[in-house]
Amino acid sequence: MSLLRKLPLSPQRLAANQSNARQSRGPTTPEGIECIRAANLRHGFYSRAQGEALRALGEDPAEFEHLLESLIATWQPADEFESRLVTRLARALWRMERGDRIQESMSVAQLEKLDVNVERLAREAGAQYERRMARLKSLTAAVAEEDYFTGLVEIRMLHDVYGAEPEGRPGEIFMLLYSLLKPRPQDSKPADDEPTPIPEIPVAEGRERREARKQLLDLLSQEIQAFKEARSEHGDELVETTSRYYRTMMMTPMFSRAALAVRMEESSFRQVERITNLLLKLHANAQRAGGTLAGRIQRPTANIDRHEEAPNHAEWQNGGISHQVIENKGMGEEADRDIPSSY
Repeated sequence: MSLLRKLPLSPQRLAANQSNARQSRGPTTPEGIECIRAANLRHGFYSRAQGEALRALGEDPAEFEHLLESLIATWQPADEFESRLVTRLARALWRMERGDRIQESMSVAQLEKLDVNVERLAREAGAQYERRMARLKSLTAAVAEEDYFTGLVEIRMLHDVYGAEPEGRPGEIFMLLYSLLKPRPQDSKPADDEPTPIPEIPVAEGRERREARKQLLDLLSQEIQAFKEARSEHGDELVETTSRYYRTMMMTPMFSRAALAVRMEESSFRQVERITNLLLKLHANAQRAGGTLAGRIQRPTANIDRHEEAPNHAEWQNGGISHQVIENKGMGEEADRDIPSSY
């Protein structure tokens, strides 16, 4: 039924409309064709707008049409009601398969994102490793000189690699660097390229200085080796993310809408099940009724006719109907008077 209220037509207006309709050849302009193209729309799946919607979703309207035609050939609907059920079945199957495609698209997008992140992490880790390794090698080369004195450049290299407050072995390297400052009188100020001494760390001189420099070189060598091992372990982790087993594990959709896609698929499957069961029942009833729509309609009528040909009162008393038997044996005329008039 139209949602727009139609004005009543007078007999003269109706006759004029009918006369004009007989002379009309239909719309000829593109605007008119666009306006009238859905006038005889029944279910919308063959309409151009529906085709455009399917194509916008990356789906082929011809595939849906093929699905619908195959279901019609399978179920062979006998009337409009069954035809609409078959169309509903096709739509439910299409939505269920769409749910599969949505989940597969989520998995593909997730793996593509993984590949991008792995590539980015590998690139960033490689750049960070090269920068830190270059700092450590430069610091080692500077300390290896016989007349080495710690300057601001070496302190900044250390902070760049380990941060402002290094701990553990880097903390020991930090203290040894400050112990290798250039010795100066207590009241003198350091030069612009020299760090400010830390009172808690005395400046080494003589033999202590040579031992501190040797110890510093040994710690720097250990740090370089540790960086190489960490790079190897991190590279193994990145390689693991590209392995077949890891990628299979990452196929599980982790998007927030993944559960919604699963529920949509399950709902469509339940619809397919219900519609299929209903069509099976309709076909079973049709076979019992003779396999035709006329048989399905005439059978209830035949039952009614048999009930209308009910036996007379005497037959009810003698033979009776299974659920309307009246026991009046040995009761004479009194029993007859007690029989309701409806019998």
